[in-house]
Amino acid sequence: MLQPKDAQITIDGKRYASGTAIELSKGRHRIKIEKEGFKTIEKTMDVSKSKVYFNYTLSEVDLQAVQIKSRPSGAQIYINGQDKGVMGLLGRRDGSKGDCLRIEVQAPPEIF
Repeated sequence: MLQPKDAQITIDGKRYASGTAIELSKGRHRIKIEKEGFKTIEKTMDVSKSKVYFNYTLSEVDLQAVQIKSRPSGAQIYINGQDKGVMGLLGRRDGSKGDCLRIEVQAPPEIF
């Protein structure tokens, strides 16, 4: 069982659809469960004949308000490689994830 139900599941580097039964061989497997706004779970699980049911619940993270400004204005913002729009963004981010912030400003054309 997984909460929230639409979290992303990766086992041994392979992504699986959430909400479906997953068949695994006996033995150790590395599982990663993640969803934006929730703390990621990364664990080793041992599958055996008697241990085939696993229950995971992600905890919500405390979001922090951030305000980003640039000069010149109108810069494009990317957080973890995802386009988040132009400068002036006021959003809420999980500061514990160590988000990667990239800001791009298109240079004005040179005049000769």
